[in-house]
Amino acid sequence: LLVWIAAFGGDAARRRDRAAAGVAGLLMTSMHMTLLGVLLALASRPLYGGHGDVLTLSGLSPLQDQHLGGVLMLVFGGVSYLAGALVLLAGLLRDRRGVVANG
Repeated sequence: LLVWIAAFGGDAARRRDRAAAGVAGLLMTSMHMTLLGVLLALASRPLYGGHGDVLTLSGLSPLQDQHLGGVLMLVFGGVSYLAGALVLLAGLLRDRRGVVANG
């Protein structure tokens, strides 16, 4: 939440100045999330203990549940961070184009 607030928050006057840092912050954070998603999706054993060999409420084994969680983290997390960074970058490019046209 703090990364998103730092990227998109602030008053309108400072928002443009913070947009480049917001793009970098979102992309750096997405790398950590992507690494964890790949680790969860491709692990050969459950990485978190405490559940034994019981089935989850969805009927999946703990390993299948972990794989599903990793894939969901990759798909939805990756898309949301990429979309956020692209929105900020589009705003920066639009502002830059306006400066070049007026300058």
